[in-house]
Amino acid sequence: MPPKIAILADARPVSGGGHVMRCWYLSKALRYLGAEVLLGLVGSANGVFSHFKEHTGKAVVVSHLEDQPTVHLDWLKYHSPDCLVIDSYSVGQEECRAYLDVSPHAYRFYDQRGNEDLGMGALYPHDPRFRGILDPDWLGSRQMAFARREHGYIDHVLISFGMVDRPGSSFLALNALSRYRQETHGKFEIHLVVGKANLQSEALELAGREWGVRVYRDLTDMGFLYALCDAAIGAPGVSGWERCAYAIPSILIQNAENQASSRDVLIKAGAAWGGTQALSVTEADLYSDIKQNMFASERYLAAMRAADALCDGQGVFRLAAAVLGDKGVLSC
Repeated sequence: MPPKIAILADARPVSGGGHVMRCWYLSKALRYLGAEVLLGLVGSANGVFSHFKEHTGKAVVVSHLEDQPTVHLDWLKYHSPDCLVIDSYSVGQEECRAYLDVSPHAYRFYDQRGNEDLGMGALYPHDPRFRGILDPDWLGSRQMAFARREHGYIDHVLISFGMVDRPGSSFLALNALSRYRQETHGKFEIHLVVGKANLQSEALELAGREWGVRVYRDLTDMGFLYALCDAAIGAPGVSGWERCAYAIPSILIQNAENQASSRDVLIKAGAAWGGTQALSVTEADLYSDIKQNMFASERYLAAMRAADALCDGQGVFRLAAAVLGDKGVLSC
């Protein structure tokens, strides 16, 4: 019998989409390694539940759980998994732990900071050594993109702030980058990804068309854009590490408090610029970073190499192997 792994992920609007996506990467790796996976989404108002129900089929059992610990406990009792992974922002962790303490299974708890050597950064991406995304041809795509960028020219720029983008950073980035392209007569293409739960999606799509930008809505597979684009403007959350997995340097805008530590690691490593909080950043700030960093050849190449050095792309598989090997409980 394959091991049954339950993952409890926070899908509430307040958390954005990154928590669910990193749990989604883990579920894909666990399935690839032969496990049966149960994905419980706490709340679904940010639009992820319907997406996963549509794209998983029978490969992953996806459940919509209310924002109440008792619901989580009932879910666990019903499925009786061999192992539980709890996302760091999921509610009801203590209640789940209490249930597991009296369950008949041999559970073991993990602490992320004490297990970085096992690749915990794949799920909790504050450790720069272990981060990547699942792409069957990831290594080939990354190598081709890296070789293409070695000349230091930028042909494609990505703007992406995840599934929610509550502060509206996409508009600032779109206006600053488009204005720079217009004023410098740049030939590069701009690719704007609008998240499924972005309340400004229609206005962004209209503005994108006016600026001559390629707009993508409800995009679920970012791999082809990561392989295509040479630089990016985005948030320093989970997607910040995805971009590093493709050696893409970024101008960062911090959209949420829980992105601060990732921002600090990326900027300290030299893989990104900016990092101002969304409520404080201005279009002029972004324009300055675009001109002085992104389109300054030597600085761009240095940041690209720093981003490449941060990730080997296999952290999520190391994490999945650790979970399967110990049949424990991982609380990231």
